[in-house]
Amino acid sequence: MSAALSQPQAGARLDPAPTGGFSARVLDRAQADSALMADWQVLFDAVEGAPWSSQPAVYQTWKQTLRPDDRSRVIAVRDASGALRGVMPVMLDKAWRGPALAPRFDYYPRDAGLICQRPHRPLRLRQLAPMASLPATMLWIAPLCQPQDAAPVSEAIAGAICAVPGWSVAIIPTFEGPQVGLWQAAFTRAGAATHVQPLGRAVQNLHQIAPFSVLVSRQKGKFRQNVRRAQAAAQAAGIRFTFHHGAVAAAEVMPTVARLARASWKQEGRAGTEVHIAYPGDQQTFFEHLFALEPPGCAPVVGIASDAQGALAVLMMLRHGRSVTALLTFWDGRLPKASPGLLLMGACIDWAVAQGARRFDMNATAPWVRYLVDGEDAVCNLVICAPTWRGRALARFSAIARRLR
Repeated sequence: MSAALSQPQAGARLDPAPTGGFSARVLDRAQADSALMADWQVLFDAVEGAPWSSQPAVYQTWKQTLRPDDRSRVIAVRDASGALRGVMPVMLDKAWRGPALAPRFDYYPRDAGLICQRPHRPLRLRQLAPMASLPATMLWIAPLCQPQDAAPVSEAIAGAICAVPGWSVAIIPTFEGPQVGLWQAAFTRAGAATHVQPLGRAVQNLHQIAPFSVLVSRQKGKFRQNVRRAQAAAQAAGIRFTFHHGAVAAAEVMPTVARLARASWKQEGRAGTEVHIAYPGDQQTFFEHLFALEPPGCAPVVGIASDAQGALAVLMMLRHGRSVTALLTFWDGRLPKASPGLLLMGACIDWAVAQGARRFDMNATAPWVRYLVDGEDAVCNLVICAPTWRGRALARFSAIARRLR
C-alpha cells in the first residue's frame, strides 16, 4: 500500500459507501455508561475470537485507571433496528508530533515519557486516536464488530469521526492489507486526506492452537534440541507449573507477580529497547484492577513456574470465550538453562488446550515467540487529516515533508 497522500481527485467518482443502514453516534463517558454497556457486552460475547481489550470491562478499567479525565468518547454503531453492530472507544488530546504526524508508540501523549529515544516533534496538534495506553500493552486497534460488518462499521465510524469538531489529525493504528484499505476508503469518501505510515513491527498469534509439543515438533532441529535441554534442566531443578484461574485465585498471587516484576530486567529496562514500562505504577494499577473483575465469559489467569525456592516466572493471561490472551510475563533471572519463560509459555498453551480454547493470542511482537505462532499481522498507522482548511493545509505540509525526507 502506498504511503502517499490520498485525496479524492477532482471529478472522480467514488463507490457508494457500504453503510448497510448503519449509523454511528459519538457518546461521552456518561452516555456510554448509561446507554451502552449491556449491549456492548452482548456484542463482545457474540463475536468469535473478539480481542481481549474490546470488552466493556477493559474500557471501564482503562478510563478509571489510565484516563481519569473526560477526553475519551465511545463511537457506537447501530443498524436500522437499533441493534448494536460496532463499538470503538476513542480519545481526544493535544499531542506533539513530527512531519509524518503519527507516533510509533505513544498514541496517548502521557506515554511519551516511556519512549527511550524520542524523536524531534515540532508540531502541537489536536489528535483523535483509538483507546490506547502503553501500560495496558497498547490495547486493541480495530472496532469490535462481526467480520461481515467490518466495511459498513468502518464507514459509519469514519463519518462520525469526521463530524467530531476540534481535531486536526486522527491516528488509527491498524493492520496492513484489507483492514487499512477499508479505513482509507471510508475516510476518503468522507472528504479527509489520508496516508499510511508503516511501523515495521508485527503482532504474532497462534490462531489454531495446538499442544506445545506439536508446536515444537514443527520447528527446526536446533530449536527442538534447545527445548529438550531446557526441559531436562527444568526437571532437574524441580520446576513445576501452577495455574490460578478466576478473580479470587488471581488476587492471591498478585504479590508474587509484583515481586517478580521488581526482580525482572523490565524494572530497569534493557539497552536497545524502544519502550521502557516499569510494572509498579500505572501498569500494576491497571492490571490489578482488571484482574479483580470477572465479567461474563471472561476470567483472569496467572500461570507460575516455581522451584524449591519459590516462583521464578509468571505469565498473566485472560480467558475470554474460546480464546486465551497472554498479557504480561516476568522472570527473576534464575535458572536460565531451564528457559523458564519459554517453558511457562508452553505450559500455558497446554493449559489453554485443556480448557478447550481454539486460539492463543500472544499479544506480542517479541522475537522469541515466533517459534510458537502460525501467523503475524504487520501494524501500520493510518493518518487522517481533518476535512477542514486546517486539515487540508496540514496534509499538504506533511506530504511535502515526507517527500523531502
